[in-house]
Amino acid sequence: MMAQYFIDFSSDTVNTTPQGFTPRWNTTDWLIVEDSNAVGGKCLKNSTGTNNPKHLGYHVLGSIDDVEVLSKIRNTSNGASQNRLHLRASTTSISCYIAGLWQNQVQLVKYVNGSFGAISSYSYSMQAGQWYWLRFRAN
Repeated sequence: MMAQYFIDFSSDTVNTTPQGFTPRWNTTDWLIVEDSNAVGGKCLKNSTGTNNPKHLGYHVLGSIDDVEVLSKIRNTSNGASQNRLHLRASTTSISCYIAGLWQNQVQLVKYVNGSFGAISSYSYSMQAGQWYWLRFRAN
């Protein structure tokens, strides 16, 4: 059985990087913002609109192999907005596994040294402003 952790950002300060997280690769603006529809009334927002790979690692757990992440996410606009969960991410190269919502698809991707290849995808029409649950597990 895996250990369980719950993070809702309710104890984090607005307009700061959340406690226990470290921006990696192309560091960018990962900030806590208030949102009455989010679990705990706050959520994490990336406010940089570049296409550069971004990763916010939860370093409190250290290095683990088997992990499952459940996240409530949303796009603020239709189109190319991207919400992704990274597992087994490298701290030294741009490499990881990704499950994400982007361009009206749910995709599973393997990202190695900055290049990605799709493992699987599923067409899905996402609505701007709508919250979705995304679960990603690696064993």
